[in-house]
Amino acid sequence: MSDYIKRAIDHGFFFECPCGERYRGVRGAVSCRKCRVYLESGHHRTVVDIRTNEVVWPEPLTPEQVAANRRYDEEEARIAARRAYHAEQARAPFTLAEFLSPESLDAIVTAQG
Repeated sequence: MSDYIKRAIDHGFFFECPCGERYRGVRGAVSCRKCRVYLESGHHRTVVDIRTNEVVWPEPLTPEQVAANRRYDEEEARIAARRAYHAEQARAPFTLAEFLSPESLDAIVTAQG
């Protein structure tokens, strides 16, 4: 444990928010203004008790919640991959020959002389 953390604990600052600020209470760490401004999500993920290095807010997830979050993340990744594929296909140039059979293409060429 670093001296900085030891001094924080000695002064009663037990709780750390995601941006690294230390607070005397969980409520203060949850409502950290710096996190609201600087975190990408705009809200907190966790508050940690630096004495024990345990997550104290929100309550730890159950195995079912972890599995549900994993399934959600996997589905989001599939959707993002599908969107990227379709966006790439929309940008890709194509020719009429790609959509016609060789016989149809020959008939068009012959008809145009």
